[in-house]
Amino acid sequence: LGVAPEILTAQAALESGWGQRPLRGADGSDSHNLFGLKAGAGYGGASVAAATTEYGAQGAYATVESFRRYDSAAESFRDVTRLLQSPRYRAAQGTGADVGAYAAGLVQGGYATDPRYAEKLQAVVRGLRQR
Repeated sequence: LGVAPEILTAQAALESGWGQRPLRGADGSDSHNLFGLKAGAGYGGASVAAATTEYGAQGAYATVESFRRYDSAAESFRDVTRLLQSPRYRAAQGTGADVGAYAAGLVQGGYATDPRYAEKLQAVVRGLRQR
């Protein structure tokens, strides 16, 4: 992807609440979905239904969405890498250590509905870099 590893680590931390809010299946098992990737119509793999907050024209609202399920955290990292290599996220690719450019590229590609997503991701990266 051409993106600094700490940025992807921060993205996983943001999406999973530092691992404290894993997406779980109905049986309580961990989906290993560290990036909050949804299982859209074209996704053929395993999935779990989970409550989430989305943002639309009227603001935040609670809903249940279908999310991808993986056998391991490594599989989650491989899948997000495949997704972010698509032309949709071209602006995020090759941004190196520039978290602002990466976050802007994610937003431009429609990665998240949260209007503060880029700001939140940048804050997590700043925190990691200060350690």
